[in-house]
Amino acid sequence: MHIDLTEGIIKQHIVKLAVPAVVGYFFHTMFNVTDTFFAGLISTQALAALSLSASVFFMVLAIGIGMSEAVTSLVGNALGEKDIPKAQHIALNAIAFGVLLSVSLSVLGVLSVPYLVEALGDPSYVVETLDYINLILYGAVFFVGAFFFNALLNATGDTKSFRNVLSVTALLNIVLDYLFIEHFKMGVRGIALATIIAELITMAYLFYKVSRTKLWCGFSTFEYDSHIIKELLKQGMPP
Repeated sequence: MHIDLTEGIIKQHIVKLAVPAVVGYFFHTMFNVTDTFFAGLISTQALAALSLSASVFFMVLAIGIGMSEAVTSLVGNALGEKDIPKAQHIALNAIAFGVLLSVSLSVLGVLSVPYLVEALGDPSYVVETLDYINLILYGAVFFVGAFFFNALLNATGDTKSFRNVLSVTALLNIVLDYLFIEHFKMGVRGIALATIIAELITMAYLFYKVSRTKLWCGFSTFEYDSHIIKELLKQGMPP
């Protein structure tokens, strides 16, 4: 469902947008709650590994969310101007930027995390910490991609798609955690893999929803625009 934010009563728009978004982020938070619960079932070392990984994990989420807000802002402004080609141009550049951002986070994270873990962690669970966080970092493209596609939907007034898919994938994450830990005995790697699969499905669904909006015109029309990238960085990163 898409809402024309340039018309109607502002208070009603706020409620229609905010409530589904809040519910969606609640389900997203449940990913971490679920993973922590199942880590506790494995061992105290596994639980400590997830706790130590949390700072890196939430850094990836924070960057993804922050930059996605910039995407919503720029695309929303273009839609408010009734300039659909401009909005499409920004959207494609935002997607390309999201890919580059996620790859950068993965590479920098995998290279730097071992030193961070060794400096801050107990040697008894360093291996488990790396087993978990490295898989999460390899899947950064799915986390960032989900946030960016959701940002594009938000700009069109759709916050329900994010809520709908996360209500399903949050439950899927519980099922996968159970299977990977209790049946396949994969340990913390199973927890990370379950999260990545759930995020992949989330991203794929949100991309499908974006592809059915007026923002989508296909990758064949993509033209790199450094000005848009600079604006995304300007709005998404701290001054």
